[in-house]
Amino acid sequence: MDQNFKLLDQAIKRFENFPNQGTLFYDITPVFSNPQLFNFVLTQMAQFIKAINAEAIVCPEARGFIFGGALASKTQLPLVLVRKANKLPGQLISASYDLEYRKHAVLEMSTTSLIQANNAKRCVIVDDVLATAGTVAAIDQLLKQLNGETVGYCFLIELKKLNGKAKLQPNVVSKILLHY
Repeated sequence: MDQNFKLLDQAIKRFENFPNQGTLFYDITPVFSNPQLFNFVLTQMAQFIKAINAEAIVCPEARGFIFGGALASKTQLPLVLVRKANKLPGQLISASYDLEYRKHAVLEMSTTSLIQANNAKRCVIVDDVLATAGTVAAIDQLLKQLNGETVGYCFLIELKKLNGKAKLQPNVVSKILLHY
């Protein structure tokens, strides 16, 4: 394993039984407080995003916004935000999904978000963790409603035991930096 990946793995803190009994939580916040490490992560992700010729970066709140904003700046691509229900004004579309910690959640996106993103069609979905893929599936639905296309998925961490990767669109490439 490359030294930078080792440092990245060491920076991520593990908390047992959080937020629920039996859950192992991976805290990525130490990565953000280390500029060199955060830049390493962003560089890895940006190289992938450029290689797949994405036209926009789509990310869910909250930690997805941290990666998405930084990557939009680094790649000079438009950023499209996906929010939890009742957080955005204007005309919206929505998609429901289930989370690993609770059942039924709703994500929303502005109906004009891809138009505002230079009429982007080729989108990469960026988030911190791939768990059950519920969030990603909901974003895929939102993009389809707006005639967008998911051309890539990009995550810092995959939680393999939750089998989320198997639920991603089969013909869409992904970049995952760490697998637990």
